[in-house]
Amino acid sequence: MIEIVSLLVEFRIVRDSQTINPSRLFIKKDVVPEFRAGALFLVGGPLPNRFVRRMIADSPHIAFEDWGEEIGIVLKDDPGRKFTMKPPRGTRSIEDALLEATYGCVMKTVENQVTRFAIWGLDARGTVGAAHWLTSNWSGLKQEFDIGLDQPFTAVLRLGAEEFLHAQRPRREPGQPLLLPEP
Repeated sequence: MIEIVSLLVEFRIVRDSQTINPSRLFIKKDVVPEFRAGALFLVGGPLPNRFVRRMIADSPHIAFEDWGEEIGIVLKDDPGRKFTMKPPRGTRSIEDALLEATYGCVMKTVENQVTRFAIWGLDARGTVGAAHWLTSNWSGLKQEFDIGLDQPFTAVLRLGAEEFLHAQRPRREPGQPLLLPEP
């Protein structure tokens, strides 16, 4: 949340001198479809967040899959290409999950003069890493990936074992509007 507030200050949506009550950043679920502000940030994965689930369902690029023992991001045009992790379910502990890599995702859409960002991960590390990556790299997206700041994109980011902030530097694959983790 702190990363998002910092981004709002940077874009002068919120002034430095304003005191921000984080609860004011949340919108009642019945108001979201009518929200007319310039930017809407959706934070949290598709399992708890139905608005993120809807953005993923509408995405031409990625899908979210839950196979029980494993969850993942699947490329729609290459279903064999998956970014997966085994969440702490059943007898699997959080400590077990922390010993393996995870993935975060940043999705940006622009529709009807409203920009929506979905910032989420396959677990909390992925969500935190995605938020940190967006706030740390926003100004460089145009130069590094030839993405206009008004263009939609999807970034899939890899975080190594026990990492929370150091998402692996992605690359843009030719012909795809995705930023994907380095192999």
